[in-house]
Amino acid sequence: MLGLLALLLVSSSWAAQSAADARRLVGTRTTATVTSVVDGDTVHVVLADGVTLTVRLDGIDTPERGEPYSTEATRAARVLLLTKRVQLQGTDVDRYGRLVARVLTDGVDSSLQLVRDGLACHYTRYSSDAALAAAQADAQRRGAGFWAAGTPKPACAVGTLKTQAPAGVAGPFHGNSSSHVFHAPTCTNYNCRNCSVVFATGAEAEAAGFKPAGDCLR
Repeated sequence: MLGLLALLLVSSSWAAQSAADARRLVGTRTTATVTSVVDGDTVHVVLADGVTLTVRLDGIDTPERGEPYSTEATRAARVLLLTKRVQLQGTDVDRYGRLVARVLTDGVDSSLQLVRDGLACHYTRYSSDAALAAAQADAQRRGAGFWAAGTPKPACAVGTLKTQAPAGVAGPFHGNSSSHVFHAPTCTNYNCRNCSVVFATGAEAEAAGFKPAGDCLR
């Protein structure tokens, strides 16, 4: 019993120290080496000072283990990052104490690359990054990766498709510059006070980081 308690205390102490190490990197840019790839959006790194961290790639969500394209996403992340010297641009620390960061190697943003290849979704719950939104819209147009017609979809892609404007809805669309929600001409709030951004298509609005209005575009 005492041994188990000691193990729990050590584990808790390690987790707290890891979260502290991660927090000091938020808002900074630092060099690290990727030592292992957990899955498509999570890696382990070692910093120049020997500190080891778990890093969650910023702005994306890749298929979970057992879902369609999980193996492909993990393999692509390994090719991009494993054993590579990378630049970490820390943006946050998640609830698990992991550093959330953009991870760049040889000038390539791994989050953007995985989205472009149709192996990751733009994680709009936590990100409004316009570059990721545009990359996803382009991947969908090209049918890249799991966006290919007739291909089984992972949960993140299913969720994305549910929140996008239905095909065939005509524009122009008005985007709310405050809430970043866009409305079709038939929507009640089409001419709302802050609806000053105009988009020709729903895809254009989504590429700019706007989300379809839940009251009329679902």
